[in-house]
Amino acid sequence: MPSISPCRRATALFGALSLLAALGLGGCRGGGGSLGGDDATPAPTDAHTGGGTDADGTGDAGADPGDGGAPAACDQAQPAFTCPSPDGVDFPLEGSGFQGTPADFASSHPEFKYRGDDLLTNEVGAVALAGRMARGRGLATSAYASEWVGFFTWDGAGHFDTLGRSQTDADGNFSLSLATNPGFGAGNHDVFAVLKGDGSCERLGVFSWPRGTEVILTDIDGTLTLSDGELLRQISDPSYDPQAFPDANTLMKTWRGKGYQIVYLTARPHDFRIPTDLWLRQHNFPVGPIITADSLVFNESARTYKSAAIGHLQNDLGYSVVVAYGNALSDVDAYADNGLPVERTFIIAENAGAGGTQPVTDASWSAHLSTFVASFRDASTPLGDAPFCQP
Repeated sequence: MPSISPCRRATALFGALSLLAALGLGGCRGGGGSLGGDDATPAPTDAHTGGGTDADGTGDAGADPGDGGAPAACDQAQPAFTCPSPDGVDFPLEGSGFQGTPADFASSHPEFKYRGDDLLTNEVGAVALAGRMARGRGLATSAYASEWVGFFTWDGAGHFDTLGRSQTDADGNFSLSLATNPGFGAGNHDVFAVLKGDGSCERLGVFSWPRGTEVILTDIDGTLTLSDGELLRQISDPSYDPQAFPDANTLMKTWRGKGYQIVYLTARPHDFRIPTDLWLRQHNFPVGPIITADSLVFNESARTYKSAAIGHLQNDLGYSVVVAYGNALSDVDAYADNGLPVERTFIIAENAGAGGTQPVTDASWSAHLSTFVASFRDASTPLGDAPFCQP
């Protein structure tokens, strides 16, 4: 890892987060945030997936999970963003309901803090899934300890298939190792971790990309959203919808249409995976792995975290970062640490052009789309979204 220069500037976002932590709102390592306000508990099957569900929780498109319908070819679309219901599938868990969680746990911890870690892999065979089941309020989280979690994925033939089960530890963490080929072909896949006690679930992305895959790397706060302050407003009011730069989603969709994969690398901690995933989906950004931090990171700690993540993408997984986007000095430094070319590094807002990067001075991605992206070559290693199919 290259040496780290002295801290240059504290951002308003993470300074405010540190203040919130100092006021006693800081949480432990955990999952995503909430969609509803403090007094509202979203419906479990709807809140974590961003899509509609029928009254029975089985979805609004395609065959119901486990309904015994005639299987189609192994390319039948999964019902959009739908969690399987434990009553509608062969749920591989012991007992019924919660194992020891108090009955008032949900009402006293109104926000979902689940975390389903996105998995990036070159492998078609063995994979390891991980995440955390927890609830809370604000930045505070409390875990679902010793509770059963089931894992499901769409089989491409009209049904959800069972992958296995796991019991959370004292901190709510779960994991599942699939030692044999589970059927994840090259492409982007959804796995759902379903909490046995109430059927709520979290989506985990499995992104099985071969070495040499070309990716577009982007920050989120202040790069896709208007400023770091948008996240602060969402923390204080979970119902707030962060505003995006004009054409931010069109920018990423255009790259995806050219055959590139999108990687979202954010300094947000794991506590904010759920609202991040939902915001990207609801604002029509293309699906891609969301890389989040183990804890609050900012300035030099953000640089170190992002630099290591990019190093993993390039050196361990063998992906090629073709174009990178950001807004903070930590983005500029982390990209430079890994040799990303400044002529294809675009920085928007107040740090535009820092470190010899390409400046985006408009409060929009529109001009960049028409002057750079439109004429840029298509990916030389395009990769589709192959469905999950059991071998």
